[in-house]
Amino acid sequence: NLYKVYKNEKLIAILFFSIRDNEMKLPYAYFNSADTSAVVNAICQIAINKLVKSFTCFNPQLLKEFNKTKNPYLFTKPLKKNIAYPPDLNVENSIIQDGDGDAVFC
Repeated sequence: NLYKVYKNEKLIAILFFSIRDNEMKLPYAYFNSADTSAVVNAICQIAINKLVKSFTCFNPQLLKEFNKTKNPYLFTKPLKKNIAYPPDLNVENSIIQDGDGDAVFC
């Protein structure tokens, strides 16, 4: 599912979710870091509207904001995800999306 998030009639985020069996995953999220709080609020609203029981996200900016946000509907627990990539690939200053390399929408 593709969601566009607007703030004051301006597009601030594009979110690609997969939702299956009341489990929502966010493999791709494109947004400006200044809008992280608004994006987290939008994700929470989407989860409530879709009756989601579980949400998985590995985006470091969003995770940091989720940890700061007090929400009675969210229980968080840390998960670790190992990513394999070729040694000659320079990923030092890159953000690797959770879905990069996956066939999440096939």
